[in-house]
Amino acid sequence: DPNWKPQGDARSDDEINDEVYMENLPKSAAQVLLEAGASYHRLVAALEALPGEDLSRMHPNPYADDASWPSKYPLWQQITGNSLEHLQEHRESIRAWLDAHETHVATE
Repeated sequence: DPNWKPQGDARSDDEINDEVYMENLPKSAAQVLLEAGASYHRLVAALEALPGEDLSRMHPNPYADDASWPSKYPLWQQITGNSLEHLQEHRESIRAWLDAHETHVATE
C-alpha cells in the first residue's frame, strides 16, 4: 500500500487513518472498491512471487520502538497483521460503509 507508514514516521495510526480517509473521501464507493480489489490482487501477486523461506525468515518489526512489540518476527506475521487481521479489526465499520453504499455502488 503506497500509504504505508515508513519506519520512523512519528504520526500515529489514527493520524495516518485520517489522512487516508480524507484522500479517499472524494472518491465514489465504486472507485474505492475497485482500488481495494486491485490492492488485494497486487498483494497476492507479490506473495506468490516470494520464496517460502522469505515468509518464515525473521524481519525487523516496524513497531519495534514500542516495548510491548518484539523487535523481529516472521514476515508472514507482519503481512497477516497488516492485511487479514487489519481487515478483521475494521470489519464492522467496513460492513456498515458497504451497506450504506450498496445501492449507490450497484447503480454506478
